[in-house]
Amino acid sequence: AFTTQLAALFQLTVVLGKLHGRIDAAQEADYLEQLRFLPGSVQHALNMEPQIAAWAERFARKSSALFLGRGLHYPIALEGSLKLKEISYIHAEAYPAGELKHGPLAL
Repeated sequence: AFTTQLAALFQLTVVLGKLHGRIDAAQEADYLEQLRFLPGSVQHALNMEPQIAAWAERFARKSSALFLGRGLHYPIALEGSLKLKEISYIHAEAYPAGELKHGPLAL
């Protein structure tokens, strides 16, 4: 559901960008063409299941988690933190990567 939401928001952003004159028809076509690579990227993530299972086994004994994201990836870190809290009831926080030194490491 999250990937679908991101794809829909991406399409909406491209359409609004064109309507407001921020991008031209060629840029619009190029951006929308990039969506063709999404199924392959999802498949690549699914193919990582053995590695993810190994990480999950190591992580399962932890009592808290820290998610880092920088720039556009910060909301992804927030979403990861939220999902971990909701699903496993493990304490999780998200921080902008640039603030790591002054946030959690300072504690």
